[in-house]
Formats: sequence, structure tokens, C-alpha cells
Amino acid sequence: MSRCCLFFALLLWAAILPLKGQERHWEVSAGAEYMLTAYSFTSPHNTEGVGLEVSHWWRTDGSEYYQQRYGRPSYGVKGYFGFFPASICGHRIGATAMLRTPLTRRLDLDLGIGLSSYTNPLPRSGDTNNVYISTWLVCLIDIGVDYRLSPHLSLGARLLHSSNGMTHYPNRGLNFFRVDVNYSFAPQPPNHFEPVEAPTVEDRLRFGLAFSPSIVAGRHDRQRGLFFAYDLSLNYAYRVGALLDVGATLDFWYNHSHDERMVWNRYYYPLPFYIGAMPYVEWYWGRLSLRGGIGYTLLGSELVHLPVYERLATYYHFGHSYVGVGINAHMGQIEMIEWTYGFSLPVRQR
Repeated sequence: MSRCCLFFALLLWAAILPLKGQERHWEVSAGAEYMLTAYSFTSPHNTEGVGLEVSHWWRTDGSEYYQQRYGRPSYGVKGYFGFFPASICGHRIGATAMLRTPLTRRLDLDLGIGLSSYTNPLPRSGDTNNVYISTWLVCLIDIGVDYRLSPHLSLGARLLHSSNGMTHYPNRGLNFFRVDVNYSFAPQPPNHFEPVEAPTVEDRLRFGLAFSPSIVAGRHDRQRGLFFAYDLSLNYAYRVGALLDVGATLDFWYNHSHDERMVWNRYYYPLPFYIGAMPYVEWYWGRLSLRGGIGYTLLGSELVHLPVYERLATYYHFGHSYVGVGINAHMGQIEMIEWTYGFSLPVRQR
């Protein structure tokens, strides 16, 4: 999983480095964190801590339509340090590549992906209760919002996730809920909005189809090794701005790791596939895009499939087609690495 996150970070940098940032600034963030282990609020290994983050941002012009209607997006790099005195896994250090997208005049959405390390993972601690991080290098996913109180000061709330995607056992992963105060060394005024002419209807509505073969790491105690899965998805997207889509997918997938799980439990599911629906948001940076969404399983075995799933993917677009790689998680635990080919066509209306 750490290799996949490194690949994502490189793709993200390949997308944002060619952009011209007319404004740049440093930010320092300090906040309180709650570490959630085993995806349960009743785990005895949950603990509190404090964190410090330092980030460097480049603010871009984007297209004229996006800048006037939605504000100016930014990209950057962020370094992390988390201090957890009672953590069974130790303290956290890491770095991510970041994208920042304006939502309102004062509210921004942040999305980052990179790598992190913990000072006391399982190989070092030797504690059999430490089943959360078993490798020195793991992924780090950062999703959050920032609300600007003044040109220099903002408040943030975010979720951080670390795991190795079951490439080494045991690995249940860690989630951090974080609230922080951010100080910018250069003044950041509220996003500027002006009424402008929107794209034509033909450019705003699109329908598509995508196929995603996947590699699956077994998530259950009696499963080891890798399995295959296949996902066929129907997509419907609405172009909000020159750099932003909102849409939804209807997913039809088959997961071979679930076959073995059902056999072990002497449980036979009459339908060998699962159906899920997922709304998503997609940001465009030239030919590259970054899509993230949270979905719900409409049809599937309750024995082996958690109802909520999340997807984060990067795509390269050429013509009406696109290819990409993504991660699929269930209730915050990464399960699949997906490779995707798809196409998207405008919906013409009279």
C-alpha cells in the first residue's frame, strides 16, 4: 500500500508541478488529535495526542471561469509530526502532496496523499497487542476543511488515515480525528466570486462506463495473500466548473476473496456480485484528475461486505477516454487497488 500511495503522490506532483503559482506562502498548524484503533471507539488502545504541521502552498490562477465563480485553487506539500504519549504504535512523522479547493468565500477543502512512519511499529515493539501498524513505511491520507477567520488565521478539521493495505500482517491501520489552528505567514484574503457565464449544457452533463480489475488483500484472519476483483461502473457527471465535477457511479463488482470467506463460514450467497452507489467529486488539473467519493452497498452479503465504501483515484484523460489507478476502502480500511479504463460522453439536450 505504501508503494501505491507513493505512486499516487508522484502522479499528483506530475499534475501540479507544471502549474504556475503566482502566490506562495507558508502555513503552520497545531492541534489536538484522537487516535482511533481497530475502527472501534471502545478499543483500549485509542488515545489522545497533539500534532504539528508545516506546509508550503502555491496559489494558482486556474481558468477564468473557475477563478471568478469558485475562487483560486492551491497546491502544496505538507510535513507532519504527531506526538502521542500513550500510543502503542509510537509517534507519527510524514509528508503529503496537497490540493486545496475553495468551497465558499472562506471555506476550503484539502486533500492530500503521501507516506508516513511510526516510531514503534509491531516489528520494533514486539507487543502482540500492537496489530495496527506492522511496517516502517505506510500510506498517509489527509482529508479536511479549513475555515478562514482572518487573512492570517483559520480553523481546521480533518481525518488522517495510515495503513499498508494488508501488504504485511497484521495491519488494521490507524485513523486520526484532528482539530487545529492554522497560521499563514502571508495574508490569505477570502475567495473572490463574480457572476460569470456558465458552460453550455452540452459540456456540463456526461454519461460514462468504466471497467476496473482490482488486486485485493484478504482482510480477514484466515485469509492471506492476494485475490482478484472486477468492477463495472456506470457514471453520470455534472460539470460544476472548469476544474470540478460532481457525479455518481453505480458499481457492479465481484470479489474473489469473498468467495473463500463464504465457503469457510458455510454460507452461500445466491448472487455472486455486489451492487453499490457512490456520489463523488472530481478535480481536474490539465489531463489529470483526482476523484474521491463515499458509497453504500445496495446489494451484497452482510457476512463479508461492509456497507460503506470509499474510493480515491487518479485518472489520465485523452479524448473521451481515461485510464487510472485508485484505492477502494471499506469503513476506512483499504481493501482494493483498482486499475480503470473508462469513457465519458456528453449528454446532448435540445
